[in-house]
Amino acid sequence: MFASTGQTLSTASAFVMFAIIHFLTNNKRKIMFILKSILNQAGAVWQVETIAMRKKDAERLLRRRLANNDGSRRYGLFKA
Repeated sequence: MFASTGQTLSTASAFVMFAIIHFLTNNKRKIMFILKSILNQAGAVWQVETIAMRKKDAERLLRRRLANNDGSRRYGLFKA
């Protein structure tokens, strides 16, 4: 009904080995970006506008913001 201690340890060891191998082979970390904006005046501070997103999505949003910009704000992409 219950696994023996030796069997449990070997199952746990196998799981840990699988997790390590998975991490090492799939460690293609994607760099995430956030979009920030700042008022176009002295003394202004950067404000975060988005949550972290993939570079492709962040660049698309940046292009949309720049297209609709009236000149009062500056925008930038920053690594999250």
